[in-house]
Amino acid sequence: IMEEEGSIEQIDAAKIIDDLRNFLFGGENYERYFPKELKDKYELNFKLFDRDNDGAISLSETFELLRSININLSEDIIEMMFQELDKNGEQKIMFDDFLIIVFKKMKDEDKETELIEAFRVIDKEDTGRLNSENIRELLMNRGLRFSEEQADDLLKCVDPKLSLIHI
Repeated sequence: IMEEEGSIEQIDAAKIIDDLRNFLFGGENYERYFPKELKDKYELNFKLFDRDNDGAISLSETFELLRSININLSEDIIEMMFQELDKNGEQKIMFDDFLIIVFKKMKDEDKETELIEAFRVIDKEDTGRLNSENIRELLMNRGLRFSEEQADDLLKCVDPKLSLIHI
């Protein structure tokens, strides 16, 4: 969800937040991603960082809390999401808002896992490496159907010296 304007990338924070909120709180996804035990754990941690006991945490408390539970997102992403979630301008977010930030990290990890699994399907010898010839063939015969030249150019960008790609 990035647009280029000149050479500067812009992120539509409102769209990202709305998409995450709709996915997480619409339907059965909430229980899938946050079963009671996990939700209770996050809620307990949230309350520990809610030092003034008002049911909300500040940006600095959000950074501290995320680090304490090993949620590693860039500070820019956290700050962008925080500002969008802070609808009333009090520089604080509520627990459900915090879960949206955690959920973003979960979705990012899901995408990474899917990508690794896709590469494992191609790695028929289970070596943890992909033969560039197999990838070239895949690029030319499936999906977007690259030309031979396009496939070769892409593989040169990925690994110009080796014939294997590590996964």
